[in-house]
Amino acid sequence: MTVCNWDTSCISNASHVVQMVEDAYQAAKVFGDSLLLLDRYFLSVPALTRLQELTLEESVHMEIVTKAKRNCIAYEKPSVRRSGRGRPAKKGKADHLKELFYSHKEKFLETELELYGKKEKIRYYSTDLLWGQKLYQELRFVLVEYNGGQSILAGTSLSIEPVAMIRLYSYRFRIECTFRELKQQLGGFCYHFWSKHMPKIDYYRKKTEPTSLEQVTDNYSRKKIMEAIRAIEMHMALSCIAMGTIQALAIRSEGKLRS
Repeated sequence: MTVCNWDTSCISNASHVVQMVEDAYQAAKVFGDSLLLLDRYFLSVPALTRLQELTLEESVHMEIVTKAKRNCIAYEKPSVRRSGRGRPAKKGKADHLKELFYSHKEKFLETELELYGKKEKIRYYSTDLLWGQKLYQELRFVLVEYNGGQSILAGTSLSIEPVAMIRLYSYRFRIECTFRELKQQLGGFCYHFWSKHMPKIDYYRKKTEPTSLEQVTDNYSRKKIMEAIRAIEMHMALSCIAMGTIQALAIRSEGKLRS
């Protein structure tokens, strides 16, 4: 079975951040309305823009819960426009979110929540602000304090409860554990499929110069490169299937096996 072809390929010119959103949305079309948990690397204008486009194109609804960087800046809504010339403002006052931990300290609420398998006392504060240069999409930000640490969560849904966002993002720990087992126990990332026909990446290439792939013109070299890509992707796909099979067996056999 072909994973990709050179000309009629599934290789996208979009960044892998956008591709992740697109792939998740394809899964949501199967499962129905979904919530996508992402780490802070994926909080980007292109990702949110693509999500908006997909939501308008399709009937399935997908929201994102992610983490914001410590230096994240968001904006309040613009004040009511006064009559006069000029276009209306798209954003209001800028807020450095990390400063809200101190300037809004008295507004934080306290609760007890099960995180990472144990009860934790947390303090949190929720606010809806505009985010993204030239995008200015309204997001729900939740500032969290627990165990002496501070985190800033962000979500595209303005109806989700702050505590629910905190609980949902804590599930990412399970995902990281899965990656660890996939790597260290199953060797899912231990592939060595390279092709000498693939030119080395020129990190100092000018934008006007052709990319490494664009330099490959003969069909034989393209064929060998695609074979290497197929080997990598099939190795990863089969490793994930094996991981899922082991997990399913572990769940069904819980308490039935002797140590």
